[in-house]
Amino acid sequence: MLDSKTSRFEDADFHIINYEAARNKTMLPRLMKELDFDTLIVDEAHKIKDGSTQQAKAVMLLSSKAKSKLCLTGTPIVNAVVDSFNVLNLVAPNLFPSFRRYALKYSEIEKVWTPRGYVDHFFGGKNLDELAREIAPVYLRRTKEEVLTELPEKIISNIYLQGHVEWKNQKTELAQIVVDKATIAEKKAPHTVEFIQDILEQDPKRKIVVFSDYKLPLRMMKEALGDRAVLYNGWDWGPC
Repeated sequence: MLDSKTSRFEDADFHIINYEAARNKTMLPRLMKELDFDTLIVDEAHKIKDGSTQQAKAVMLLSSKAKSKLCLTGTPIVNAVVDSFNVLNLVAPNLFPSFRRYALKYSEIEKVWTPRGYVDHFFGGKNLDELAREIAPVYLRRTKEEVLTELPEKIISNIYLQGHVEWKNQKTELAQIVVDKATIAEKKAPHTVEFIQDILEQDPKRKIVVFSDYKLPLRMMKEALGDRAVLYNGWDWGPC
């Protein structure tokens, strides 16, 4: 796992880096200069749909070093067909060399007024059968039903926590929801630790990943689990 605090890149079969670190102004030049790789795998590839963002530019730059590229996403089209252009361009740059030609051929277009004047807004899609034939050599779609037999059964455990909020009005309600989400996340931490400990008692070598939108619950769990846990905060490109 690489972040902006990594002093040197160790020899390894593969390296993992998140989007936030890849677009970091300090990290990106080091990745381009010091890291050699043959294959680039871009998970959640819809995050590079907007080619004007620093995130997309960083990934496209990294892709120039790779002999082969693989993009994974459950949402290749977020709002319009043009959303898929950047992903397709990364995997097969010669397939659709021009964004505008791609957009005009496979998307609807309208003029939208902005402070800079009228601009083209692409939406929806058209000529989709032709597009499907064009991208067939580089596009593999697998539905949930097709892979369901390969996935473990989902286990859902409901843990009920006592509420404590009396909302006065809509504005207070919206603000309180934000506070309550953080509070509930903190209340979940001890239950999560118990759940993890139960699993590790049965299988001490089991690897468990816990995600949270809030730092404090993760720190609480780390404190409870001690050296058995590694705390990583991708947003800040390094350990919490």
